[in-house]
Amino acid sequence: MYGDDALQLVLESRRSALTSTLPKYSDPLIRQICLETRQLDSHIQSTTSSYTREELNSPENLGVVAGLTVHHLAARRNKRCLMAYLAGRVDGVKGMYWEAGGGVAHLLASDRGASSLDEGSSNNNNNGNNNSNSNGQAGPTTTTPHGDNTLDLRSRLSPHELDFLLSYNDLILSYKTPFLSTLDLSSSISSPPGELYVDVQVVKDCGVVWTEMGQVEFRKGSRYMVRRGDVERLIVQGFLVEV
Repeated sequence: MYGDDALQLVLESRRSALTSTLPKYSDPLIRQICLETRQLDSHIQSTTSSYTREELNSPENLGVVAGLTVHHLAARRNKRCLMAYLAGRVDGVKGMYWEAGGGVAHLLASDRGASSLDEGSSNNNNNGNNNSNSNGQAGPTTTTPHGDNTLDLRSRLSPHELDFLLSYNDLILSYKTPFLSTLDLSSSISSPPGELYVDVQVVKDCGVVWTEMGQVEFRKGSRYMVRRGDVERLIVQGFLVEV
């Protein structure tokens, strides 16, 4: 039936918004919807070319006009569903960009997905071991809460969405660069800092970083007391955690 594929796309977008995830781009489904829309347009064009305006306005051809109206509305609905789906994904990409503090390289890194999958697998194994009963049977395991976000972002984006992300980053960089000496517009504002200095632990190696105290080599497992402004980006990107 006309519109079934478009409805499936809208439901996927709705599910993505409710779970705060960004699934892989539904290229086959979108191609199918575009094909259906072109077929509807072709049918409308071929039908209207067989009648004059006066013939279509005559009472004898009300059924033809009704059929054309249905096909026209179905094509418009497909277009609206496609635009809603793409707009939702654009909002999701921008949201992830700001959550990562504008770190596109970190956002597109393939090892982010692998580490998330490893963490989810580890959690599942631990939960299964903890829930084992006295008969040696493993209890129910829990799935990772990230859903489709366990995959790296690059593999979930279409080529056009990837181009949008890179262009969006260039636009933000060109806008915020004049203010970097006084304000980083990409810093998180969800939880305002309470103290000037922060005690952090390194969860992923991030190499040598220049701070107010000089060079600091952040190695996994080590702890430091540093100025928040020097490591805010590393905290947002998940290299450091506050202790």
